[in-house]
Amino acid sequence: MEHIIEHTNSASEEISQLRRAYEREKQARRQAEELLESKSLELYEKNKTLAEQNAVLRSAEQYRFLVDELSDIIFQVDNNGHLIFLNKVWTTITHVSVAMALGRSFVSLVHADSRPLLQEQFERVWQGDSEKIHLTIGIEFSDLKLSWFELQAQVVKEENIIKGIAGRLTDITDKQTAQFHLYKALEQEKQLNTLREQLISTISHEFRTPLTAIKSSAELLLMYSDRLNEETRKRYCTTIDQGVDSILNIITDILFVDSLERGTVRCVSSLMQLDIACHDILSMYKPKKSNYIPQIQHTKLGNPHLLPIDSTILAHAIHTLLDNAIQHRSEPIFIETLCTDNEGIITLYDSGVGLPKHVVDNLFTPFVRGQNSYTQSGGGMGLYTVQRLIHIHGGTITHTPREGFGTCFTITLPRFTSQQ
Repeated sequence: MEHIIEHTNSASEEISQLRRAYEREKQARRQAEELLESKSLELYEKNKTLAEQNAVLRSAEQYRFLVDELSDIIFQVDNNGHLIFLNKVWTTITHVSVAMALGRSFVSLVHADSRPLLQEQFERVWQGDSEKIHLTIGIEFSDLKLSWFELQAQVVKEENIIKGIAGRLTDITDKQTAQFHLYKALEQEKQLNTLREQLISTISHEFRTPLTAIKSSAELLLMYSDRLNEETRKRYCTTIDQGVDSILNIITDILFVDSLERGTVRCVSSLMQLDIACHDILSMYKPKKSNYIPQIQHTKLGNPHLLPIDSTILAHAIHTLLDNAIQHRSEPIFIETLCTDNEGIITLYDSGVGLPKHVVDNLFTPFVRGQNSYTQSGGGMGLYTVQRLIHIHGGTITHTPREGFGTCFTITLPRFTSQQ
């Protein structure tokens, strides 16, 4: 009996041991399954992250491809205004590599005239006063060619924190050039309309006076020729002759201005001493008043130098200035010639009352006349013609205000021309 009980206890102990072993194995299996599930989940997450990263890379590559295929420059700057992204179009348009441009201040790359406004717009974005930028800027490239771009940009934020500005530059140089030419054409059209109105006004005024005198004298001669003595008939004939000359002079001036505008007047110069050239020009001068001897004093200053001079152009200019001075009763007239190492200077001043400021402001405008012209005829084209002639000669003419003390003009001619 005791043997049976002992054997039973031994069997029960073995069964308990087997049960405990089974439980340990079951727990180990469960732990292994949990570990496997955990590792599988971790591997899944890693694969998912890797897939997302690959998708991001593929998206970035596609984005870069699309951006590089655009015709616009795509850019991004950080909060310091330094470039951190540019597409390849930048190099195509500017001939500056992206690598050289990245890290540089974007504002420093634009034209000086565009920098203040662009910097102001960037500051507004960084300070939170604005989120978008839309303006026109100029960029001057290495070949000194200025191109114009339409800039459209907006703020870049991460978690509501400003990280920079991204945008695009659209080349509108052709559009700006077309607008500029259109503007110039409109301005020229406006100037032509103004000149046309002034021309009509001038012709109607300047022609009416001599034509009235001609008509009156002709009518008197026709009606009373048998009653007029020789001296009176001669006076009326002289009036007709002077009237015709006045009309012919105006027509000649208009035709000459037209030749200047069409560019048919050319400068053909030869080397001459300025003082000798001026002396010859003064000796050839004939006042419009017959049998009139003008009071002109010529003074040579400094040492003589040879200058390229077109005596025909210079004579026309100086004779016109002398005609104006005599017409405005501004004698005596003084002319000084001076040569320096670089230029020749002709100073002409008279003893008249000078020119009021409102006349000086439009002094070289065609068909504009001063109030001091008395009853003398003239189309108001003299000084305009002089200025154009001096410019054709490669020089400049300026007026020094001397109201109440006469009028002073200074002609400056270069000693060396571009052909020399």
